Amino acid sequence: AQTPCSQDNPAPVTNIIYTNPENTIGNPSVAFDLTVDAYTQFDLTTVTVKMATANMAALNPTGIVSVYTSSGDVPATELASETITPTVVTEAPISTFAIYTVTFTFSTPVELDNMAGATDATFWVGFVMGNVDGGNTGVTGGSLIAGLPYASINDTSGGWVLSTGCLD
Repeated sequence: AQTPCSQDNPAPVTNIIYTNPENTIGNPSVAFDLTVDAYTQFDLTTVTVKMATANMAALNPTGIVSVYTSSGDVPATELASETITPTVVTEAPISTFAIYTVTFTFSTPVELDNMAGATDATFWVGFVMGNVDGGNTGVTGGSLIAGLPYASINDTSGGWVLSTGCLD
């Protein structure tokens, strides 16, 4: 069994990890770590996350999901990237935020190979998906698990930075 991503998405939604993904200055991508056990290989076929949009906006019809290797504690080389039309289930709203469960299915499974590795390997799964109004949209963190990472694109440098708390 593989270690799940750091964010506990089935938990009640309490934090929005990134906003304004269509704005080049506003954290257009966020990625969550995924650990693959030593001497293990598997095909990643689907990824499910919760997303929130401000002002009850509908999500865009497609999103981009990318899978990366790891360098240090941040995403590195892109292994695969695909624009996907996800399956979207509308959840009960929270205040003025629409909440969705979004399932992305890769047309070609992404092989995560750690067969030669004597230790666990970290990969990253990144998301870019906005809403039809061009306003705030985010992958939700549920209840953030203290000390476990997610990465976002730095507004200034354009490089990945590691975070352990919620972006406001």
